[in-house]
Amino acid sequence: MAAFSSVERTIGWGFMASLFGMLALALVAYSVSKEEIESADWVASTEEIIGTLEEIQRAALDTESTARAYLISGDPELLNEYANLKPLISERIAEFRKLTGDNLTQQQRADDLLAAVHLRFVSMTRLMERRRVEGFNSVAGEAGIGKGREQMNAIKADIREMVAEQERILKLRKKTRDKSVHVVWATIAVMVVLGASMLTWIFYQTLVAVRQRQHAEERANHLAHHDALTGLPNRRLLQDRLAQAMTAATRHGHLLAIMYLDLDGFKTINDSLGHDIGDELLKEVAQRLLSTLRQEDTAVRLGGDEFVVGLMRLNQPADAEAAARKLIDALGKPYHLAGHDVVVTTSIGISVFPGNVKTSDELLKHADAALYKAKTAGKNRYCFSADKADVAEAVV
Repeated sequence: MAAFSSVERTIGWGFMASLFGMLALALVAYSVSKEEIESADWVASTEEIIGTLEEIQRAALDTESTARAYLISGDPELLNEYANLKPLISERIAEFRKLTGDNLTQQQRADDLLAAVHLRFVSMTRLMERRRVEGFNSVAGEAGIGKGREQMNAIKADIREMVAEQERILKLRKKTRDKSVHVVWATIAVMVVLGASMLTWIFYQTLVAVRQRQHAEERANHLAHHDALTGLPNRRLLQDRLAQAMTAATRHGHLLAIMYLDLDGFKTINDSLGHDIGDELLKEVAQRLLSTLRQEDTAVRLGGDEFVVGLMRLNQPADAEAAARKLIDALGKPYHLAGHDVVVTTSIGISVFPGNVKTSDELLKHADAALYKAKTAGKNRYCFSADKADVAEAVV
């Protein structure tokens, strides 16, 4: 057998080098694709942690405001609502512990936060019990806004610090993820040089990685801006839409109305028929909201049985009044859930922009105050906020 020529040897070594190069590039592509998927999942998990911390912060603020409202008014419903908030906060802190996994630092911070919340609950519960037994005069000197602020400020500061830390981690991870995207395209450029067959295989792997990453990002973005149970937008997306709608209302000279909705007696249904029936009821309520509202309007679930509706383009406050009547009628019809016929009524608080409000937060607070008026006036009705004195309270 004749010896291999130098050309043949060169071709052979070139073929072997190309083969090993293709194998190496295949491994690189697989590694990059895997890293992309893991990075997207990690980003989604971190955003979920941030969302949980924000829910803990909102629940803590709701707890404080409910306690102080009870000290002033003595409303028994506020006492029951306050009693239900501690398990909610404990549940969210437990969820945070689960999401942070084996991170001992975060686990310790969760324990410290839970202890601080418990201490605050003990302090406020004693004060509220004294209010219940001895009356308002016994706590008049302690029901002011300044009392106990140090404890609550410490809790809020801890939560803000935990959120900020997670956001820093998220920013760093996204930056790392973006760098890995550049690696993907650099790998593609090398594959083009090495041959069409290698390009086809690696390109397919890259497409899979990119699609999976996009799917993970879209899912994370959807979860960050929508309610998991009903699919409606959540508070974060509501703030964005409200800011845009208020700008448009100011520019074009039309009105914007916010409705704060609460289902009367939902807790009774949830407790008597079970949480599964309660969840189905919330889903049906969401569907009825969407089918009743106009396409340009927005329906949002804030949590529990609380919803917000944004009427984006109105000519006069009476348009909001008509929409409120329509919603109360639609939501008041019977629901057929797993063999049960369920009927709930709805209370609505309405705030109109422009008026005495300048920000979306003020608009929501005015609507919330109007909802409280509707609740205390007998429920199953709607009320306008105090800044709309020209529109009388309406009862359905």
